[in-house]
Formats: sequence, structure tokens, C-alpha cells
Amino acid sequence: ILSTSPLISRKSNPWSEDGFPMVCTLVRGTPGTIELLYQKIQQEVPAVILKGTGSAADIIAFAYEEISAK
Repeated sequence: ILSTSPLISRKSNPWSEDGFPMVCTLVRGTPGTIELLYQKIQQEVPAVILKGTGSAADIIAFAYEEISAK
């Protein structure tokens, strides 16, 4: 069910802000970016990590692959 009401949208979709769906995208990044990403994940905001872009994105992609392989 789609609704234009931000209150209803927020209840049915916890990763929305003002009724608009959000996704966190990580390209490269810094140690501070890792903290921000952690906060967004705690808020149940989906994240897209672009492996191969370097820095924090590659570290997180590596960690995810290692955990998923087990």
C-alpha cells in the first residue's frame, strides 16, 4: 500500500525520511564514513557499498565477503 502521508510511510517503511525512501551509498569513504554508515544501518537504512572504489568501501566489502563466506 502506497501512501502520500509521511506518517504512514514512516511506519510502513522505517528507512524513509519525510515519506521518501532512503538508501545509503558508499563510494570510497573515510573512517568517519564507517561510523556514519553504522548509524544508518542501526536505523535500518539499506546500504549499497561500491566495492573497488577504494578506502572504506573496500574495507567494508571485504569484511562482508569474509563473513558471508562462512
